[in-house]
Amino acid sequence: MSKSTPKNNSTNSVPEPKENYGDCYLYHHYPNYQAFAQELTAVGGQVDIYEVLGVQFNSDPDALERLTKELDKPMTLHSYEYCLGNVESPPQKVIDRIQMLAKCCNAAYIGEHLAMMGTEKDYIGGFLQPFGTDEQTEVMIANIKKAKKESICPIIIENA
Repeated sequence: MSKSTPKNNSTNSVPEPKENYGDCYLYHHYPNYQAFAQELTAVGGQVDIYEVLGVQFNSDPDALERLTKELDKPMTLHSYEYCLGNVESPPQKVIDRIQMLAKCCNAAYIGEHLAMMGTEKDYIGGFLQPFGTDEQTEVMIANIKKAKKESICPIIIENA
């Protein structure tokens, strides 16, 4: 099977994954991770798809576009901001920013933890597993459906 990046639809429909990828490397936009990625490649390490943290590019989306061209591999954008397990839906400005970053790197997927990280007003600074109450479960389902509906590419839940 050839490795090719799934094309993003121009509509809001969510495409089915076109490709299964093998080895993924979480590429932090930080010198130590960049050096390790180069060393891995130098010794013959194979990376089929890179995962990048969207929040590292919020202030400079063009840097994400440049990195994508440099790495020349399919990308997963780890949003870190959807907070799909929260009791509130993410603000529209967050959704719009995640989608803009996904476009910048032509993301094959958007990855997200099923976690809660606080409220719109109070950030708790880490991942908490949702409580699992009926109400919380309903909110999570609604958050996932909304995210999928508005996404330019498939969303993968990393710890569901």
